Amino acid sequence: MSRGRGHKPDRTCIVCRKKRKKQELVRMVLRDSFVIIDERNRLSGRGAYVCKQGPCLGLALGNPGNCLNRAFRTGRVRV
Repeated sequence: MSRGRGHKPDRTCIVCRKKRKKQELVRMVLRDSFVIIDERNRLSGRGAYVCKQGPCLGLALGNPGNCLNRAFRTGRVRV
């Protein structure tokens, strides 16, 4: 099934679990157990998405133990 040119992919915020357009979220990538914010959405590897507005970004970076470890399927994430 073809989606066409107007299709905008939805992603889920790892903190609030709301589905949003990809442009409304910040992508984070895990590199050598460090979380890097992928501003250009070009880095390879597993990505996790967090809302740009609201408390989600602060919660994800302030308490990486829960949501980032779950999203990256690891137990050792450093911000």
